[in-house]
Formats: sequence, C-alpha cells, structure tokens
Amino acid sequence: MDKIANSVMTLRDRIFPSNPPHPGSLMQTAWISGWESQFVGLGSLTAFLSGHLQRFSAADDDLGLGLVFLQRHRAEVGLKLLLERAGGKQCPIHHLDKLRTACNRAFEDKGLSKDWACFCADQDEYLKLMQEIDPEGFTYRFPFDKKGLVRGS
Repeated sequence: MDKIANSVMTLRDRIFPSNPPHPGSLMQTAWISGWESQFVGLGSLTAFLSGHLQRFSAADDDLGLGLVFLQRHRAEVGLKLLLERAGGKQCPIHHLDKLRTACNRAFEDKGLSKDWACFCADQDEYLKLMQEIDPEGFTYRFPFDKKGLVRGS
C-alpha cells in the first residue's frame, strides 16, 4: 500500500498537496509563477463558469458578479503581463487606465507602438468598460468603499 493510503490526510494535504501524485486533490500550489500562469488560469476558469452559469443553483447575480470580478482581474493581470513582456516597470496597482498608460509607454520605448495600437483596437472598449464599472479593482470584492460607506447608499 502506498504511503498516502495509510496516513490520515489533513485538510491542508487534501487542498494543497505537497507531494506527487495528487489523486483527488483540488490543486497543487506553488505560488503564482508569473502573470502568464495567472492570466491563462483565469481565462480557463471564466470560460468554464460563463458556459455553465445557468446550471448553477445560486442566484445569477451572485455568480455573475463573481464572474465579472474574475474577468476584470484577468484584464488587470493581462495588462501586467504585457507590461512585463515589454520590459516596463511593474506597477503594484489595480487601476486599469494607469496600467494601460504604463503599457503604452513601455511599448513605445521598445519601438512597438504599432503592436500596442493593434492591441488597443481590439481590447480598448472592453478595458474602458472594466475601468468604468470597477475603477480600482474592489467594487466586486467589498460591499463598501475605501471610506467605509456601503455601496449604493
């Protein structure tokens, strides 16, 4: 018998296994290895959830808002990935407009203005919408603003 079968697995071992193989485990974690792994993972998760949203028994708004948060976070991570790939200085911020400005500058510095313009032609409407509905990346995470005021009041 293998060692795993003979031992009592803790919750930590079941969710965050430290040794292979990982049968039945939810995930194997290593801290995020980069923006790319996070971007790809969020893309896979949001695509799956979007396709199955109507099958869940929770209220659509509850799930839909979580899905918007994940999509908005994916946009943020995508911009940080582009900034990294263009050799720009990383910005520890959540503000999409500021990240877009930093990306623009980094792409210009690399002589890739046309590539950035092409990206913007495809993605700017979406990025601007995400910026408008969630300017600093916390609208869908907290029921209150930075001043402690309940949203919508």
